[in-house]
Amino acid sequence: MEIKILHNFLVLARMGNMTAAAEFLNLTQPTLSRQLAALEEELGVTLLARGGRKLTLTAPGVRLKKRAEEILELVHKTRCEFRQPENELSGDIYLGSGESWVLGMIAEVMKKMREQSPRVRFHVFSGDGDEVSERLNNGLLDFGLFIEPARVSAYESIRLPEVDTWGALMLKESPLASRESITPEDLWREPIIISKQSFME
Repeated sequence: MEIKILHNFLVLARMGNMTAAAEFLNLTQPTLSRQLAALEEELGVTLLARGGRKLTLTAPGVRLKKRAEEILELVHKTRCEFRQPENELSGDIYLGSGESWVLGMIAEVMKKMREQSPRVRFHVFSGDGDEVSERLNNGLLDFGLFIEPARVSAYESIRLPEVDTWGALMLKESPLASRESITPEDLWREPIIISKQSFME
């Protein structure tokens, strides 16, 4: 399985059109079709459902798209690591995190580090605990910020001295707006929009 073929598959998967993808990649359509057929034969699955002019990913195709993105990201990360000068602090730091205001504190640390070492670059991935953990395990992240409860026994970890505070926004006319505090039970019968956080057991 070649990196270039995975890249071409990703382009095709994102564009959903063989002609457009071939033109974008500066390939002939038969060449791109042969690459797709060879990839499907190698994996023993159908990756794209061919119906009319639009190509859609099959279930195995969706799985390969995710893995291909991770593989190409890891290849890029590895190339960048080896291109960094050895006599100065430089390079890329990858952080994964859920939605938390604690990121503001980490952003301050990033800012100070960039002031001292301008060639250090930070990349922040936003996802739930399961996604951050998977990317850590696959070598795509250097650090992960987890919101408790979280299973971190597999990693070297420290507990940050900060706690997230949750609040509720509502119209002034709401009966709950006049209260000094609100419990989760108060919101059970209310239609709410809430952040999706997936906690690890």
